[in-house]
Amino acid sequence: MRTAAEIQVELDALNALILEIIQQKFAFVSMSGRTVTYHDLPKLREHRTELEAELARAAGSETRTFVQYGRP
Repeated sequence: MRTAAEIQVELDALNALILEIIQQKFAFVSMSGRTVTYHDLPKLREHRTELEAELARAAGSETRTFVQYGRP
């Protein structure tokens, strides 16, 4: 099992990646040898939810964080 710190590092990187895509700073972003585009956002958000749950377990709690995203 990974530590909370290790999970947080990955979560921070994923959040930065999602933000870059949403802000359309780049047409695509490469992460760990994989090219990611705007069309990958649903999968990235799903992975973020999984990481948040893993982080909560690692921190010793089973809290859930509900976040809603959308464009104005």
